[in-house]
Amino acid sequence: MCGINGIFSKQPIADPSRIDAMNLRIVHRGPDDEGTFVSRFVALGMRRLSIIDLSQGHQPIYNEDKSLAIVFNGEIYNYRRLREGLLSRGHAFTTDTDTEVIVHLFEEKREKCVEDLNGMFAFAVYDTRKNELFLARDRVGKKPLYYCRDGDEFLFASELKSILAITGRKYPLDHRSLELFFAFTFIPAPYTIFEGIRKLEPGHTITVSGDLSIRDACYWYLPSGVNSLEKNPDLASCSKGLRDLLYDSVQKRMIADVPLGAFLSGGIDSTIIVAIMAELDTKPIKTFTIRNSVKIYDESDKARAIAQKYKTDHTEWTVDADYIVDRIDDIIAQFDEPFADSSALPSYIVSELAGRHVKVVLTGDGGDELYAGYTRYLIFQYLRAYHALPGLLRNGAIKPLVNLIPFPGGMEIAANKIRKLVNNDGADAFEQHHQLQRLGLTRAEIDALLPGVSSRGFPRAFSRPVFDAVHNRSPLDSALVTDIVLGLEGDMLVKLDRTSMMNSVEARSPYLDYRLIEHAFTIPESFKLRGARLKWILKNAFADKFPPDVLRKPKMGFGIPIGRLLKRELSSRFKDLMEQQSLRDLGLIDIPGVQALYAEHCSNRDRTFPLWTFFVFASWVKRNLHRIA
Repeated sequence: MCGINGIFSKQPIADPSRIDAMNLRIVHRGPDDEGTFVSRFVALGMRRLSIIDLSQGHQPIYNEDKSLAIVFNGEIYNYRRLREGLLSRGHAFTTDTDTEVIVHLFEEKREKCVEDLNGMFAFAVYDTRKNELFLARDRVGKKPLYYCRDGDEFLFASELKSILAITGRKYPLDHRSLELFFAFTFIPAPYTIFEGIRKLEPGHTITVSGDLSIRDACYWYLPSGVNSLEKNPDLASCSKGLRDLLYDSVQKRMIADVPLGAFLSGGIDSTIIVAIMAELDTKPIKTFTIRNSVKIYDESDKARAIAQKYKTDHTEWTVDADYIVDRIDDIIAQFDEPFADSSALPSYIVSELAGRHVKVVLTGDGGDELYAGYTRYLIFQYLRAYHALPGLLRNGAIKPLVNLIPFPGGMEIAANKIRKLVNNDGADAFEQHHQLQRLGLTRAEIDALLPGVSSRGFPRAFSRPVFDAVHNRSPLDSALVTDIVLGLEGDMLVKLDRTSMMNSVEARSPYLDYRLIEHAFTIPESFKLRGARLKWILKNAFADKFPPDVLRKPKMGFGIPIGRLLKRELSSRFKDLMEQQSLRDLGLIDIPGVQALYAEHCSNRDRTFPLWTFFVFASWVKRNLHRIA
């Protein structure tokens, strides 16, 4: 696991030491080692978090004649099998790393090499003979990769901060990205907050020629793949396939030459991962949980029960509001772009805890998106029942009542979903899912509160093609694919990468093995949702892994009482941010309108999500105003 950077120039590089400045910005991604490769037209850099082959894994790594140089961020879980094949075909190795496997595979297959890789990765290969640079990103976007054209140079980096460190210029804000952020609370690929800087999309590669022309290629796109998969109506074979693949995925992700552990929330997904790890390892698994001082957000009792069942080496840490508040600014800053998923805060804290004990953790990320674990997936079933009610009852009683009820604290997510359901009951399947998927501002709120952002309905236009690309499938499958392609890449995996790497911890997600993703779409909808039971096949396939009461407890999610913090501990900070002159000078936000929204929130009309989005954006502006053109 590393961070990578690079400069590729039309002209001979005048100051190759700039690669050191890029590396310096990402020491947290790789505190164990650093390396550079510099030639006439290219400078490659990396920071290494040593996980496999600790003594010989120094990068860059080369092929036999050193005509190819690679810098690599990630892990390739099938590298040993690939290595055996390469050895049998005459390749010579100097290390036992997965990095060297990639460079030899590229030697054979060029850009097609990515099709053989099972793992999480972002890497760059420079071909000295052709003077070409090749970049690749894994199928679902577990590892980040930013790039831009800057005059006569092409720049790339694992984090945006490395690019900004050497360009030394200001960038206009990208208004499409602003609209995406305020609707979704994150900015999905290929967009970034700045015009002219982009993220490489998941499942894509680019080849940059010496004249800096770019050739883009897509080697894996889930919506297209889903259309070709046949569903298996046999519950027994679906369950066996799921178990076999997940066992294999966990086993592959337990390969490490350093201590590893697991995040254990007490939920279904992380419990299964810990259960499999405990079965595969002879030593007690190290597990990590945070206790929340606000009881309704605390699931540590469930995690403790799982830890006792599997005799793990379990560590808990109680977190109070002051601890979170003290770290908010640093966590927001680490994302480089506005990112307003508030679960980044507890994710950072559990990563900080794990980082004191291990360098690798396995997580349960992806289970909800693959097997329908979010309550929003029940929308299509609920709508059928709701539409069966008389129209007079729906519009004359239920709708006004739902919009007036002040839901108590802790029910913010459920309340927003219920309101969206009844207020959009005539919309098609995409529109219903879109309304529940977005956690930030509605289009009407963007129009009202962001007069400086041209509202063109871009979030809807951005996500609809993904939803519609899934043909001859249920609306649920279209919703799951959309959440994997957009929500995982732009939100969940960004959160996991940044918060873990802030603490120099490598996070591995067994559910996101591409084989499991493809298998999930051979499972019929009725096996994922059984009535109102979410993730039914996952619970059924691994029913032997749970204490009896765990499956009966409702899903809570990985959250903190951010609505309460905005009213109390963060109140003065929120007000100060809204008054900052730099925010006013941008002219994007109707500040009196946001202040009125905050007043509503304080009078018990919950507006947590839009307010947190404004808080994050204002914090980002305060720190980055000098970069905005």
